[in-house]
Amino acid sequence: MFRKITISILFILTTIAVSSCYEEGGARGGNINEPEYRIVKPWQITHTYLNGEEITETDYYANRPSTFYYIYADCVLSVTAYFNGQVRESTAGHWIFKDHNKILEMEFSLLGYHYFYQATVKKLTKNDLIYEYDDPDGNHWRIEMGSRASY
Repeated sequence: MFRKITISILFILTTIAVSSCYEEGGARGGNINEPEYRIVKPWQITHTYLNGEEITETDYYANRPSTFYYIYADCVLSVTAYFNGQVRESTAGHWIFKDHNKILEMEFSLLGYHYFYQATVKKLTKNDLIYEYDDPDGNHWRIEMGSRASY
């Protein structure tokens, strides 16, 4: 009898402890369907459009197809691009959502160029990220990325 009561109490305490860990629900402490969770993963640019035309080359290495964006939790961002046959990585990168996840703000430096833009998020799913922004020269960029996460 004592053993059944002890097991029942332990089961109840475990249930309370596990269910109260994350107020918002979800496996990571929040809703995994929220944009903040869907965006955190490695991405690779699949298509780049400059002023409405698809391009494969640009002096803006961060916008070239095949460039990798590693978007981490806590708003940390790392961008990796190929330059003269070498892999180059950005420095001091960060990202943040604004305006109820409609605007994606990114800032980083890559190969001597400082990138800072506020992009309009056009699509963010488990496998696709598409955003658009205007650079300081008045050019309109559309960047399409595919997820490179293995989970």
